[in-house]
Amino acid sequence: MTTEERLEKVEHELRLLTQGSKAVPDEIRARTFIVEDANGKPRALLTVTEDGPALGLYDENGKTRRAVLSADKDGPGLALYDENGKPRVGLVIFEGIPGLSLYDENYNLRALLDVAKDVPGLRLSDENGKGRVGLTLLKDGPSLGMLDENSKPHVILWINEDGSSLHLCDENGKPRAKMSVTEDGPSLGMYDENDKTRVMLSMSKDGTGLALYDENGKPRVGLAICEDVPGLVLLDKNGKTLCEAP
Repeated sequence: MTTEERLEKVEHELRLLTQGSKAVPDEIRARTFIVEDANGKPRALLTVTEDGPALGLYDENGKTRRAVLSADKDGPGLALYDENGKPRVGLVIFEGIPGLSLYDENYNLRALLDVAKDVPGLRLSDENGKGRVGLTLLKDGPSLGMLDENSKPHVILWINEDGSSLHLCDENGKPRAKMSVTEDGPSLGMYDENDKTRVMLSMSKDGTGLALYDENGKPRVGLAICEDVPGLVLLDKNGKTLCEAP
């Protein structure tokens, strides 16, 4: 059915409802309502489809959709379009989860904000639609992740009740350096490609210490300053002391 045919049908029904009376009807029933501007261009469309009710708003040419409000079996949604009719903003509630999506001119998802199971999250994506930055707020505290073009994590930062921590990862997404601050004090750990600890630097109220580990993750060198007294210990692969000073 064309726009003209729909309008004629609506006008006919309105004439029947108001025939013989100038009173405003209490109720008007129709499957589709079309609102035109002074130039006869359709600017708003209210209809009910198989999926559910929908309201569409159009530009001055009566063609490009600028906004669509709908409610189907999956949930309500609002879509905003640019001058080319491409969706740029989406606001939905899907399976009880609210979400806000932002798209670029190529309809690639660039930002997504949602709240799933009381956990808010923000995801930023590149021009290929791959997630590059993720920010979440868990019950323990916030966390921030930065990923490469292959969606491998490179930087992870979080804060919880134990303190704060920063992880730096390699091209495979494995943590190679971990820096944290807890009640005991700051520490810096360095790890090999097999997740074995190789270097650990820490500082606490008792003093400062540096430990070097072999490829099996066993400590081989220990250097510390405790109560203003420096100390050095060398260990073999079995953990036996080879040299100790003082």
